[in-house]
Order: sequence, then C-alpha cells, then structure tokens
Amino acid sequence: MEVGYIFDEHLRGTPVEIIVRHAMGMGFELDLLQVGEFPELPTGMHDRDILRWAEVHDRVIVSLDRSTMITHFNEHIRAGGHCPGLFFLRNASPAQIAEHLVLVAYASDPAEWHDWVDFIPWRSAAH
Repeated sequence: MEVGYIFDEHLRGTPVEIIVRHAMGMGFELDLLQVGEFPELPTGMHDRDILRWAEVHDRVIVSLDRSTMITHFNEHIRAGGHCPGLFFLRNASPAQIAEHLVLVAYASDPAEWHDWVDFIPWRSAAH
C-alpha cells in the first residue's frame, strides 16, 4: 500500500516541485498534498489541525517545523490521537528527500510509521 504525504505550509512551491521531479526521475510518483493547496488545508492552519487532518486522511506529515510540531504531535498522541507518521527535514537535499519519501511510500508498510517521528537526514557529499 502506498503512503500519502501532507507537506506543511513551509514546504511549498519550487522546493516541492523539485522533490516531485526527482521522484519522477527515479520512476515513481508521490501522493503529495500541501497545506495551502486546498480550501480545507489553508495556509496558517494550526499544527493541531494538521495532525487531526492527517489522521483522518491517513497521510504522513512532512515538516520543517520542529519547534512546535513535535510538541503538538506529542499532545495529540497523549490525548489518544494517532498520526500516520511525522517526518522532519534536516538539511536534506531535494534528491535525498525524494529518495526517502519514495522508499517509505513504495518499500515499507505504512504501519511502520504509525505514531512515529523520523528525520530525513542530511548526508554529506563525501559519503
């Protein structure tokens, strides 16, 4: 089963287009939505609302916002909520992000990411 993603509003426009192009270059499409793309996902949407929306629509959240999203994620889980997964970007290139998202979407079981926080890590060019 393929994993779907919701990118928070800090990940919009050209960076997302580049990630999608990298995935397509690897021969894969990503099921990806963005906050601010639809009326039900407006910009300025609170983290708590994004978490509830992701739970209802079974989408892994991809975010840059480690400062507040992790706090709201923990509150959401403690209150009995669930999350299909939460990925934070940490200095990763668009190609690295695309590779990670493709691997999760096509080569893992979505249950592996349920209520889980992961970081899409930075890898130096020397590796």
